[in-house]
Amino acid sequence: MITEGISLSQAFIIEFLITFILCYTVHAICDKRRDDIGGSKALAVGLAVTIGCLFGGPYTGASMNPARSFGPASVMNIWKNHWIYWIGPIAGSVVAGLMYTRVLRKPASDSMPNTPQSSIRRVPPNHV
Repeated sequence: MITEGISLSQAFIIEFLITFILCYTVHAICDKRRDDIGGSKALAVGLAVTIGCLFGGPYTGASMNPARSFGPASVMNIWKNHWIYWIGPIAGSVVAGLMYTRVLRKPASDSMPNTPQSSIRRVPPNHV
């Protein structure tokens, strides 16, 4: 449930942002094209969830997952403003995916690891 004093737009933005952070983190650590990932992937996801819970928990409950909100809402039969727990996380995850794949994704390296070097023909720089 949304805390009193928080508007619907603020609750939407909170759910959007905390889900965005979580989904962007998952995209970044699961990208097979990145070779600069060090440390624990599980720790990265755990920290993203922790940040979401600490930031959004006091205001919206930090759902970050529509299915997680649906269970308690159906058991307690509380559906007031429930759309925020569906639209916010879905929009946050879609925007995170689009931003990672279209804007911030690390470009492929110049070398093509799956291509034999003998099949690559280099063009001299003066013929460009």
